[in-house]
Amino acid sequence: MAENLREINGWLLNGKRRTRSELHLRYPRYDQSNVLTDEDVLWRPEGLEEDESVRARVNGALKFIWERPETIVAVVAHGGLFKKMCDGNKMVRTVNDIGRFENCQLKSCTIKWNEEEGVFEVEELKLPN
Repeated sequence: MAENLREINGWLLNGKRRTRSELHLRYPRYDQSNVLTDEDVLWRPEGLEEDESVRARVNGALKFIWERPETIVAVVAHGGLFKKMCDGNKMVRTVNDIGRFENCQLKSCTIKWNEEEGVFEVEELKLPN
């Protein structure tokens, strides 16, 4: 579980995560070392998280994924988070039009680090019907 891949924070309760202890009880086989506090200290009911804050979290998650030893990684998150990752993010250049992530949609993408430009390149791979 990666705290940086959580829903956009604020206003709606779907942006607030469960306590770490509840997550551990529900999902004991998942690594929760990246969930640093038991209570959700990031969620704020008074307003929606700013775009730059969301993008900073997403970029941290991309860096974390890029540094993993695995070459195939499943990333599961809300569509709004993927939108902030791919649209208007100075650290991400999309190679093709990834489009909107629909509810429960599966997309396959490659992510590469472009050292010269200092950006992640994201390309959607078209899945067969």
